[in-house]
Amino acid sequence: MTLIRSSLLVSVLAIGCTAETTDQKVSDVNAPDDQVENTDNENLTPVGELAAGMTLTDLTPGMFSMGSPDTEERRYDDEALHTVELSGEIEMAVTEVTQRQFREYMGYDAPDMFVGCDDCPVQNVSWDEAAAFTNALSMEHEVESCYVCEGEGRDVLCDSVEDIYSCAGYRLPTEAEWEYAARAGQETVYSGSDDLEEYGWYYYNSRHEIHPVATLRANDWGLHDMSGNVREFVHDFYSAYEADSHQVDPVVDPANGMRPIERGGSFDCIPDHLRVETRIMHMNSDMTHDADREREDFEGTEDDAPGTIGERVRDVHVGFRVARSVITQ
Repeated sequence: MTLIRSSLLVSVLAIGCTAETTDQKVSDVNAPDDQVENTDNENLTPVGELAAGMTLTDLTPGMFSMGSPDTEERRYDDEALHTVELSGEIEMAVTEVTQRQFREYMGYDAPDMFVGCDDCPVQNVSWDEAAAFTNALSMEHEVESCYVCEGEGRDVLCDSVEDIYSCAGYRLPTEAEWEYAARAGQETVYSGSDDLEEYGWYYYNSRHEIHPVATLRANDWGLHDMSGNVREFVHDFYSAYEADSHQVDPVVDPANGMRPIERGGSFDCIPDHLRVETRIMHMNSDMTHDADREREDFEGTEDDAPGTIGERVRDVHVGFRVARSVITQ
């Protein structure tokens, strides 16, 4: 039986695991005047060791079936099965970016809900901040930046370079790379297993809080928390799959998609949202929560309807991990 989503996506009922319909594009925003240009580094290999325990592992390119078959009972309608071929080797972080790592490279703390846990995943960052973090890695380790960003700190806005796969710097994994890595060559429901208890923090075992990264078992390719702990931004913005297609190195850049995609589910999600195929469209990319109206820097008026104003509202259930194309020439 196929689960039906309203306007392509299901309304997620678990606390902190809300998806949004795809009936409108991301709102235009006024970019700050200052701009951080793409770096001119020509190194194909990063210089120096990554800080704060960050480790990447090599993933061999290959072909896989992305999405789910019509016969899968727990599938959602936006998981049209198709074949994906990844042609280039990549490196992917074995854990989600931690609060310590974010502070080390960005110079400030995200306003995390769960403070005092430096080895927990960073949360409450926007897709743009995640992209800016990867740029900070690239600049520190002398490889090209994969995003062009304007502004700084929590006000940063970013866009992708033209060909993300050919960028030698650090970046967010594409949606296809993320699912390929989460599957790790297996056909399990979740990343690493059909049983979440030893592999992912979720609604029924997390006590409704995040946990330090890599405290549960990794999948067969050594990647931790691909299911659970925090949902993860990927590079792609939301777009429908083309059923039965064969795609080589697919990607949907921000200019061509709806809103940022999150993968993997979180500590507050029900099991179905931690499936390796489940896609969540970031519901906060052009909305505000009621709590934002209490902030001193809130620019709306009392007549503004909650959820219809603002730019990049953060979510305590969302973080990210980094990746990098391995380019030899």
